[in-house]
Amino acid sequence: MKNAVIYCRTNRTSDLSRLNQQTQACAEFCQREGLAIVDIYADAGVSGTTIGQACQQMLDACCSSEGRVQAIVVHSPDRLTRRIDLHLQIKLQLLTAGIDIYCVNGYSPKM
Repeated sequence: MKNAVIYCRTNRTSDLSRLNQQTQACAEFCQREGLAIVDIYADAGVSGTTIGQACQQMLDACCSSEGRVQAIVVHSPDRLTRRIDLHLQIKLQLLTAGIDIYCVNGYSPKM
């Protein structure tokens, strides 16, 4: 069983119900796929064109975990970031650390 972290993001601080929906969908995905959730990170009120504080904390923690985390689960690729350059930067950082990216909506940016 792989250890996974969940990352959720909304661009409005008032969208806490969306954060909860994303978290629930990601948790259900992890259960179906046999992934053990070891942590959950969430950014509220963070634009998809930047890397939020929780996202950066997640990246730092996962990439320095020396194999403790093998997967990151997001609801959809745009919850990680909407900018292609940031997406590629994050993807390279995670893949270099041996961490897979899973998306609940079925699209996997891991290609």
